[in-house]
Amino acid sequence: MIPFLLVASLLAQEGVPKAGLRRQRYPEFAAIEEAADSVPPGYGAYALLGIADSPKLSDREWRRELIEKAFDRAAAAEPALPHEVMPGVMRGRVLRRAQGERLGLDRLSLQAAAVRAMARLDRRHARELFERIPAPRAAPLGCADAAWEKTSPYYVAAQAVLDPKDHEQFNELLALVQRVQSPLEIAPALKLIRGSGAGGEQRVILLQAIGAILETLAADDRSFMSALYDADAEVKRQTELREPWIRFLRRQFGAGSRCGEAADPKYHDFFYNLAAAYGLTEDEVTPEKTEASADVGTPTQNEDWVRLERALAAVRPETPEGLMEFRKLLNAVGDLKRAEGQTETDLFAAKAGLLQRMIWLAPEGEERQSAMARYVVLLRFSPARDEDWRAWLGSVDALTSTTRMTRPKELATLLAALESSGDAVLQLYVRLTRANISGVHRAGWDRGEPRRS
Repeated sequence: MIPFLLVASLLAQEGVPKAGLRRQRYPEFAAIEEAADSVPPGYGAYALLGIADSPKLSDREWRRELIEKAFDRAAAAEPALPHEVMPGVMRGRVLRRAQGERLGLDRLSLQAAAVRAMARLDRRHARELFERIPAPRAAPLGCADAAWEKTSPYYVAAQAVLDPKDHEQFNELLALVQRVQSPLEIAPALKLIRGSGAGGEQRVILLQAIGAILETLAADDRSFMSALYDADAEVKRQTELREPWIRFLRRQFGAGSRCGEAADPKYHDFFYNLAAAYGLTEDEVTPEKTEASADVGTPTQNEDWVRLERALAAVRPETPEGLMEFRKLLNAVGDLKRAEGQTETDLFAAKAGLLQRMIWLAPEGEERQSAMARYVVLLRFSPARDEDWRAWLGSVDALTSTTRMTRPKELATLLAALESSGDAVLQLYVRLTRANISGVHRAGWDRGEPRRS
């Protein structure tokens, strides 16, 4: 009976288009693939990679098609490179930039993720895709820079496709290591060497290349300070680099003029302790003079927002009087106007922050749903969606993540509210969240070894 049913099933499917079969078997994924055509290229590529990475998808051919399609779509994603945000300055516009980076919607992160995903299916073709990625370079920085372009996904993708056992690929690996021109590239290059499997003479050649770079590398202080922790951790794994690393440190610490954080006790102690481990004295670490500190891009203060913040901190919506005040504040948030010097994204961030707190404070039921509805209206109609849609979506993702962790029973209500917005990006976000598709960074596609099937 079972063979008969199997044959009958196969006969029933004969002549059905491939897309139709996939829609029958994976209706959720088919709907996501279709919705990916209606959103910005970066988010569309993100969604396609999420489907391809799902353990629920057993159609190997479709997985390959999705990866290929995502790689091509990611070519139009903006910005070209991801950004790293300086630790300890998570405020102002820098904080919003960090939220916008959470999902990895830039071109390099997405295309590198596609290469790593393809390497699980077809390493040779993954290498062909890798060769189509424009090789990034770390740009020089100024002391005022609180964020910088990150090139590490490129090195991680290289690790997935370059096999040092192959002579030609080893030469490509060496050429990539020899391109290092910034302290920000030292840790990614050393991780690439360590993860590539290169041993014996090959490892020596690669480390000698890094050592030669350290002997001549003269970097701006912001790049040096920003790279120091990760680079030092990797150098400690490679004892051959200790002496050139010490000479590099002595040269950089003795540069004379340093960024303002070098005189900050919380940073200075770190520098001193690190330098002391290599025999450098405190005098060698202490700067002769300092320049600007990182500019976090603090927007112009909005006095109406300040008053609302203070009122919201004092309100107690669990009492009848407090509930009336809470409702007044909810209306006042909607009336908040942009102050002189503020961008639309600044205003959106102020309103979104207040409304997210009010969702948290509101009594369960009608009041909380009302606060969610106001938040969705803000998302739908704020000009910030066009001004900086990644930061706009980062705000949504932050609220969703917090809800999932602390109020999991209310996640469905929040997703339903977002879905009701009618916005294509939000509706796709809801589909991905319900399908438990996590995306580029959360899936670990920007670090470590590619999984093999």
